Amino acid sequence: MNIILCDDDNLIINELKSFIKQYFTEHNYPEPYIYSNGAELLASDKSADIIFLDIEMPGINGIITGKELKRRNNNVIILILSSYMKYLDDAMDFGIIRYLSKPIDKIRLFDGLSRAITLANSYSSKILLETHNETLSIQANDII
Repeated sequence: MNIILCDDDNLIINELKSFIKQYFTEHNYPEPYIYSNGAELLASDKSADIIFLDIEMPGINGIITGKELKRRNNNVIILILSSYMKYLDDAMDFGIIRYLSKPIDKIRLFDGLSRAITLANSYSSKILLETHNETLSIQANDII
């Protein structure tokens, strides 16, 4: 399971990492990939099952970034992080599954993460491979 965190606020990134680590206490913790803005994320070659995406960032904002990510991979699951409700309709237009207000409520985050994992597993049959360092999610139809 690959998770990406994209936010220009290091305090939010650290809080998210801590909450995600708590969520995965019974399994190997999937160390998330971290990006501080949309341009970095879009330039990356990392694929993700779940992305936590801020809206207001320098350069390319989260709405444009989210639309492009969904265009590239419609199965990517995006949860929005924002202090502003004015972007909710724009975010809903590209199919987010949760709009999380800042400061982040741990219970809402866990509910959203649980829903995201269930949804990711329903998109296709996946095989989870656990190594000493990470948990990989491989689609069964990619194995020959």
